[in-house]
Amino acid sequence: MRRWLAMALALLLGTACGDARYTPIPGTTIRIEQPIPDSDKEYELQIFASEEECDEARIHPDDWHLCLPHVDRASGEVRLGYRFIAGEMHVGMAEHEELMEVQFQGTTVSDGKNGQEIKIIPHEPFSGGGTLYVLLIDGSGSMSEVDRRSGDSRMKQVKKALRQPEVIDAFFPGGDTDNAVMLLQFTQGKPVPVGGRLIALTNKNEYKQAVRELQVLNGYTHLFKAIKYATGPLLDEDAVKAAVAGDKRSVTVVALTDGFNNISAADTCKDNVPRLKVLLDHLANVRESDVRTRPTLHTVGLGKPIRPGFEPPRGMEPPRATTICGRRNVDTRIDGDLETRGIDNASLRLIARAGGGTAHIKRGKKGLAEAFLAAAAPKYRWFEVRYRMDPFFLRRKFKSRLSLVGVGTAGATIQIHPSAWLDAPPGRLMEDGWHMEESYLRTFLVVMPLFAAFIGLSYIGAALHNTRRMLFGRVKRRAKTPPADAGEGTAG
Repeated sequence: MRRWLAMALALLLGTACGDARYTPIPGTTIRIEQPIPDSDKEYELQIFASEEECDEARIHPDDWHLCLPHVDRASGEVRLGYRFIAGEMHVGMAEHEELMEVQFQGTTVSDGKNGQEIKIIPHEPFSGGGTLYVLLIDGSGSMSEVDRRSGDSRMKQVKKALRQPEVIDAFFPGGDTDNAVMLLQFTQGKPVPVGGRLIALTNKNEYKQAVRELQVLNGYTHLFKAIKYATGPLLDEDAVKAAVAGDKRSVTVVALTDGFNNISAADTCKDNVPRLKVLLDHLANVRESDVRTRPTLHTVGLGKPIRPGFEPPRGMEPPRATTICGRRNVDTRIDGDLETRGIDNASLRLIARAGGGTAHIKRGKKGLAEAFLAAAAPKYRWFEVRYRMDPFFLRRKFKSRLSLVGVGTAGATIQIHPSAWLDAPPGRLMEDGWHMEESYLRTFLVVMPLFAAFIGLSYIGAALHNTRRMLFGRVKRRAKTPPADAGEGTAG
């Protein structure tokens, strides 16, 4: 029924909707130009533009209204459905709200600013394949320090977080997902596998036993070298190659520390800046490998940040001491000073971004469990992005651009043409605070009486005109016609 109403309304609006070069979205008054994906990115970001594309992506017809673009001018909301493609292969993607930039007419939409809001909603978990999780756990001496609130050492908090049932289920979800875990610790020198042998843990029992064997190893924190090893030479180890088995599993590295990269007792914060640059350059080279096989890197910091509110600068410019340390801490010693006050959250953010992942700064077993859950988040087949603007800006055509950075690079632009003549019906407010489009019957019921009135008035006008001609025209003819005997008198 809805489809027939939409077709009828489209006929009514035919001249108003205009140019045939634009694609109408079924059931709406909007038209779009064909989305343009960026050609120089690692992934192709496909914005769905037709029911045929939604069907090709194997999206259920009941969800096509979520797959297709939609504009609700009453609430200022825009919705776009999209997915990712690498080469000819459709790839799953984890939730990536923090890594997606949305632009409106060339201006970045800022979540929480001036009433603007952005939400990315994943759809359909991506089944098949699996992930090899390499957990790289700090074993330096500071991990033995006891938290006053919980009474547990930092290492014990990590072990409790890793044994949380929801974390174990995230690493080993079962079904079609074939995951494995490798557990390593680092302090000084090369990271070492827990238990002394590098093996891929493929079931929950093996994993639980390995977590029990985590321990404090003492020594300094060679964090940067450990990450470089885990994202480089480790991947060439026979045990890792066997676990990955070609494209059977992708690799995700999760590096956890409770402080700063620290080589010696004399290290200051600025001493880490050239070391960080070496690691970031290494990660940049790693990211140039095949997008389907290269590792993804997440970082986890246990403690409070030295630089609260730090946001990485745009682009990949070399790190500076003031950027990493803040002006007051550039020459401050790490050992016995900075590491007792917090963790190097700035470096962790930059490292995670360069490694295609996210950084998590947490405290306690609950916070750590949340970080591990985020790192082991499932992948999904397709997504919606919803954003909210001032409705005033949706009165005319506009461009939307989606740009993914971090886990991979992708981008696409779409131009949307709302109807200049008629709005779609205002959406229905849902429990999540966003609006869902109403049936087109509401707009149809408004248009049809107006159309009927227009037709009726056209008939009434013609009827009145004909009646007037009939009445007044007959009177005039009678007045001009002479009497029948008048002509006879003249002739005689």
